[in-house]
Amino acid sequence: MSSLVCSPKAQVFPNLGFFISDLYFLFSSFISISAWLFQTVNISLHRRFFVVKYNFLNDYTSLLHGHLQEEVSHLMTSRYVEDIEIRQLRVRTWVRAVRLASDLSLIELERQFSDSKTKAKAPRSCIWDKYAKGDVAPRMGKKPNGKLHLANRIDKAYPGTLRWLNSPMWRLIDKAPMSIIEIKAIYEEMPYLFRSIFVEPKHKTKGLFWRRYTELQPCIDTLYKMEELQAFIALLTMVKEAEIKQDQETHYEALKAAINFEDGLAIFPELDFTDEEIIDYLEWRFKTAGYYDI
Repeated sequence: MSSLVCSPKAQVFPNLGFFISDLYFLFSSFISISAWLFQTVNISLHRRFFVVKYNFLNDYTSLLHGHLQEEVSHLMTSRYVEDIEIRQLRVRTWVRAVRLASDLSLIELERQFSDSKTKAKAPRSCIWDKYAKGDVAPRMGKKPNGKLHLANRIDKAYPGTLRWLNSPMWRLIDKAPMSIIEIKAIYEEMPYLFRSIFVEPKHKTKGLFWRRYTELQPCIDTLYKMEELQAFIALLTMVKEAEIKQDQETHYEALKAAINFEDGLAIFPELDFTDEEIIDYLEWRFKTAGYYDI
């Protein structure tokens, strides 16, 4: 009978083994559930971070792409802004041409081509002094009422003077970039002898391509030997075209030939006071071109 009687400790904790087993099970379950929750939350946070990061990069890329599109659009649609130095050279050369053709002083030119309708003697506006310095440029074309602006009225009286004001030479000398459309227009407007060097005949140009292949050095040598202003313009056009094509060799050789064309420019009395400054400007462009593969 005594063997069937429980000890005092067993009587106090009759289910101790079951209690410990249940406690261990609960603890293990808690650990498992905690680990699962941590993993789930971590994945959720990671996904959220990834989405936020992706959205940020996507938005930034879209913003950058939009900015680049705006820049390209601006370059494609922005109007040409003439360098002040080029404007001064252009207008001063025109004034020189007008004075040579008319044999008139600045005061006489102002009096003859004044827009004032009154016959009473009025103080001088000194506008021709400003033209002579290149501070302002005369207007070209027609007024809204159909009458001619000053430069065209003068060209009507003294033919040939307007070309020194609106020659493509000034646009080509300027450091400002040009488009291939402008380049093509200048080539096509050249006299036939020069146009035929660069542009294929119209019966051959039915599609996109119009540029005639030319051997670089023979072409430059031929133009350099011509003591004509149009040859100088052709060299400058080659320079601008080379900028578009990123052709360093053509740019280098054509610009060097244009700079060495100084003697050819000297034969034009209209350029007596500006030819050296033109060459100085071209030399500056040559020095700042940044050739690295010549």
